[in-house]
Amino acid sequence: VVSTQSTGMPTADEADETADNFAISNPLKEHRNIYTLMRDESSDQEQDKKENKENHITKPRVSSKTKSKKKGSPVAQVKKAEREVLLEQLEGIDVGEVKALMADVRKRFPNHPRVWLKDIQSIFHLKVTLRESDPGLMMYEPNYPYNMLNTELQDFLCSTFRDVPDSLMIAFYTEVLESLAKDVRNGACGYYHRILLQSMSHSCPKAVHSKEVTSRFQLLLDASVTQSKECVALLWSLQMIPRNKLDTKLKGKN
Repeated sequence: VVSTQSTGMPTADEADETADNFAISNPLKEHRNIYTLMRDESSDQEQDKKENKENHITKPRVSSKTKSKKKGSPVAQVKKAEREVLLEQLEGIDVGEVKALMADVRKRFPNHPRVWLKDIQSIFHLKVTLRESDPGLMMYEPNYPYNMLNTELQDFLCSTFRDVPDSLMIAFYTEVLESLAKDVRNGACGYYHRILLQSMSHSCPKAVHSKEVTSRFQLLLDASVTQSKECVALLWSLQMIPRNKLDTKLKGKN
């Protein structure tokens, strides 16, 4: 008997058996042409997508109540806190007391409206001490902080300012404007200056649109180029002036 050494190659019978197993485990469909093949492949892909979609786990939706519990942005928190403090300080101004004080002052100094203005300025200086966090007040509505004033107090300020000659109102406006720039530059409170400026813009448009005020604005802006906060505060004041007077340099764009 001649012994044969294994060469590692399968015999003919083993090759036939392997081929049969491969054919069974990897059946291939017969197709008459390429179009039927592509159609079947497309059908298989759609079936796979459907199964994947059914097995997909969706994330639970977050309810609106859950979202509302989240804290607001730092800017929104500062805005809310600052508004609340300012409102509290303005509510501390007793309108009846202010009216009684001004009535007494006007009775004792009927021909000195300059004294009336200084007393009004002193009242707001004592009552409003909050320092604004944003010199441009860009976080707030356009008529802020004037809109935080009591309506009765707004009307009283406007009526008092209208009783003062335009020449004095021009001088008083430029004085308050310069005080705002100085206080913002030094980090002091500027809110009460802003309220008075807004009130004068409402009640004395002729004085606010004067050439003297325009020139003062120009000088202050030129001097504040290197002081960003001061410059922004002055630009804010400029925006408070109604832009409907075409005989001055403060012209609105149509």
